[in-house]
Amino acid sequence: MAECASLFTSYGYAKKVLGVNEEAGGVNAVCGGVGLRFFFDCICLRANWYSFQLSLAILQAATPSNPVPFWKLVVSGAGSGFASSCVLTPVELVKCRLQAQLNCPSGSTDYKGPIDCIVRTVREEGVTGLWRGNLSTLAREVPGNMAWFGVYEAGMRFVQQARGDERKKDVPLYWSALSGSAAGVAYWALPFPADTVKSKIQTDSRFQGESFVSVFKTVVKEEGVAGLYRGCPITCLRAIPSHALVFYFYEAADRFLLRF
Repeated sequence: MAECASLFTSYGYAKKVLGVNEEAGGVNAVCGGVGLRFFFDCICLRANWYSFQLSLAILQAATPSNPVPFWKLVVSGAGSGFASSCVLTPVELVKCRLQAQLNCPSGSTDYKGPIDCIVRTVREEGVTGLWRGNLSTLAREVPGNMAWFGVYEAGMRFVQQARGDERKKDVPLYWSALSGSAAGVAYWALPFPADTVKSKIQTDSRFQGESFVSVFKTVVKEEGVAGLYRGCPITCLRAIPSHALVFYFYEAADRFLLRF
């Protein structure tokens, strides 16, 4: 996601804060798309969890005496990534284009905001243009969500067994936060090259109509393997607190609602 509600302040905006100026549009230029991203990230987060639970229900119904095998949790994570990418691709495209214009000379694109970006994209590229880079998003979300849910569940199961707790819900919530932090790092570190390729396809006119493999090869040729991981350290660092909060509040809300 992976992209959940706590990720709406993406690192691209943060890196630009120190360079804000009036000619670039000030704070509005830096934060352009945040509101739209937050709205759709809430939807994506819901799609993530719903599709994950639906996949689990299809594969196997869990009971205290018959827990779900770990591999089924990972496969369910893949299903979650597939579902969320369908919603996430247009949001990612708008976000990336609004960010990219900060580095362009004034007047070269000048999207006035996320709505203007959507309207102009549909007018110039058709409705399908909003899903430009969808294959790259899938290449990030499917393995990313497999890692996200897999690492989280593995961490929680390890703690549960080490503590001798009968149920996962008996594990203290701070372990959910720690496992969520590890899951967030895994979510980004594993598929980060796919995210780099996705951003290139969505923002660089040179790559319009190019395949994922073609753009991947071009990035490696021009920037080396390190170019595929540009921005990865700060993204993983950001994921530690944000994903800790996601899983902490998810588990807290789930346990609270089970009382009723």
